[in-house]
Amino acid sequence: MLNDISFDWTAPTATRKESTWSDKFEQLKLYKSKHGDYNVSYTYDKKLANWVQRQRSQYKHSKLSDDHIEMLNDIKFNWMVPIQQKDITWYDKFEELRHYKSKHGDYNVPSRYKENQLGSWVHRQRYHYKLSKLSEERINMLNDIGFNWTAPTKEQRTEKIKILRSQLE
Repeated sequence: MLNDISFDWTAPTATRKESTWSDKFEQLKLYKSKHGDYNVSYTYDKKLANWVQRQRSQYKHSKLSDDHIEMLNDIKFNWMVPIQQKDITWYDKFEELRHYKSKHGDYNVPSRYKENQLGSWVHRQRYHYKLSKLSEERINMLNDIGFNWTAPTKEQRTEKIKILRSQLE
C-alpha cells in the first residue's frame, strides 16, 4: 500500500538532524551578532539554549563530530560554560558573610536575619555541605575564612539574637 503511493523507505533522520543542526548553528551566529557572545539564556530562547548546552556537553564527552567542532571553532565558540547567575549570587553572599563577620565577630548568622537573607544562605551552605553537595572550591573558600560548619546551639542562637537586638537599640 505504501509502495503504491511511492513512499520513501529511506530514513531521512541523518539529513533532518543535520538540517536542524545547521539551522541552530545559524541561529547561534545571529545571536552572537546581536548579543556579542554565545551565552544564550533559557529565557531568551529555550531551544537554542538547550542546543548550545548540548554542543558543550557532546564536545566535553567527545561525542561531537569533527565537522561540527571545526564549524564552532571557526566562529570562536566558547566551549566553557559561563558563570551562571546563581554562581554570581553565591559569591555575593560569600562577601556579605565576610562583611557580617567583620561587623558581628562570627559567621553564625541567625536564620531570621532579615537583612539580605544571609541567615538562610548560611543554613543552605551547612545543609549542602552535610549532603556532600557543595563544591570543593566553595568548601575551601569557606574553610579559608574560618567558617564553622556546625550550626550554633539553641542557647547560642538565643544569646546571639539578644546581642543583635541590643546593637539595634
